[in-house]
Amino acid sequence: VIRLGGSILLLGIFYLLGSWITRRLQTRLSWLIVLSGFLLTSFILMWAAPFDSNDIFDNISHGRILAVYNGNPFRDVAGQFYNDPFTPYTGWPYSPSAYGPLWEDMAGLAAHRAGNGVVENVLAFKALSGLFLFGSVALVALILRKTHPSKALMGVLLVAWNPVILFVTWVDGHNDVALLFWVLAAALCLTSRRYSLAALALLVGALVKYIPILMLPAVGFLAFKEITGLKQRVRFVLTTGL
Repeated sequence: VIRLGGSILLLGIFYLLGSWITRRLQTRLSWLIVLSGFLLTSFILMWAAPFDSNDIFDNISHGRILAVYNGNPFRDVAGQFYNDPFTPYTGWPYSPSAYGPLWEDMAGLAAHRAGNGVVENVLAFKALSGLFLFGSVALVALILRKTHPSKALMGVLLVAWNPVILFVTWVDGHNDVALLFWVLAAALCLTSRRYSLAALALLVGALVKYIPILMLPAVGFLAFKEITGLKQRVRFVLTTGL
């Protein structure tokens, strides 16, 4: 606990120092340091055991229900498969999945590829969430380079070096970053006034976790605010509805 707490404190110090420095520097070396630090920290934290949450084992169990037992994680529960090596690790053995079908399909694929090993599955599910974190960092860079180029590096650091994001993704293996990726994808679409694509990105995000569906009215409001003319608005409604 002391070592982990010290590591998080050290990450926080680097985070604050880096955010202060990137306000003033925009060199290629600065970008290299920020991205290298992100990759190095991600690699180190990936090998840490899940510390304060069993969610990753519930995700693994739901993936195995689909991939190994040909069941339905929205109906079947881990407690039904009491001989499965992951059932003792689950925090909610009698609860069905609370996530969307897209996430469970990805979980099933990860569980299938990882086999029956505990360590292999934990690493596979961390890597799955980590891929979405890499994608989220890239989307932040694209959004800010388009809207506020002078703040792009600082924005990337604020995500890539954030101790909370790094901890929940690489240590505990939470899948929240998969939702974040699609919300950021919608934001990128909005910067180009591609409102139908933004709505589609939020819908895909809702197939991971349901929260992005609450953001769809905001996209509709922005679209009707920017789109002029009855014909263009009708086309937007039909295209987005489809």
